[in-house]
Amino acid sequence: VIYNMSNYMRSCAEHYCKAAGIDVAQLGFASTPYPPEGSLHPGDDELEGLLMSKSCSCLMKDLWGGRLARPDIIRAVIKLTTKITKWTRNDDKRLKRLMQYINKTAESHRLKCFTCDDPNDVELWLFVDADLAGDKEDTKSSTGGYVVIVGKNTWWPITWIFLKQTATARSTTEAETTALAHCMFQEMIPIWDLLELILNRHLVVRIKEDNQATIKIVRSGYSQKLAHLQRSQRVNLGAMHEAITDMGAELEYTENSKQAADIFTKDPAPCKRDHAVKMLGIQIADDEEPF
Repeated sequence: VIYNMSNYMRSCAEHYCKAAGIDVAQLGFASTPYPPEGSLHPGDDELEGLLMSKSCSCLMKDLWGGRLARPDIIRAVIKLTTKITKWTRNDDKRLKRLMQYINKTAESHRLKCFTCDDPNDVELWLFVDADLAGDKEDTKSSTGGYVVIVGKNTWWPITWIFLKQTATARSTTEAETTALAHCMFQEMIPIWDLLELILNRHLVVRIKEDNQATIKIVRSGYSQKLAHLQRSQRVNLGAMHEAITDMGAELEYTENSKQAADIFTKDPAPCKRDHAVKMLGIQIADDEEPF
């Protein structure tokens, strides 16, 4: 199955152009959905954006496309939705850049899902990642997650996650642990329970984490250095430890280059973006394989 939302994504670009009062031919293209470093003037953060009254309709349309079949744009869209009540000229620029990226990739980027294995041969994978105060506007970290049904000849994304954490993390390990807790309890476990009910068997779950310290702490179930998390982030390391040991989930280390959730916590450089997009299972142009 290839989720072809080309017509819908083109309509997103057309809707934006109508709101901005420009022709689609004038919109142009961009290789990433984020403005280049240094292209936003600090003074423009003090000026009300020209599209303040129309930004919500543009972003809601983009969000629908991102939630259905374009996980590569979901981070950029959600970050802009937090600006709607205080929209600035720089947000105008951010929205235009996002729409230029959508305009460029509407035809070429399609989420490819395939399942050619027996139901008894598939597993559930959770890719989880976090940054450390990667947003310049505050000190809070971001959580990224990607839940996929996987087999030798199966790749079927179920859901993808991007959200800001509720409190400031003081280390990468703290941020990663918080991200893992949210993705496990709010996203993965409900899907795990449902799939086991449907398949009527125990389903192997593999959690792909790229931080060795986080893996060690969760496997042990406690860390004195992270004891404050129950107060600041509402994270219970013991619960994660029990979920892994008692429910049989496999917590595995994965390299950064194979971390599919990485794109939800940062903007890869243009030379690396295609690889990050393909890791999600998005087919680019005439590519035949998702990786």
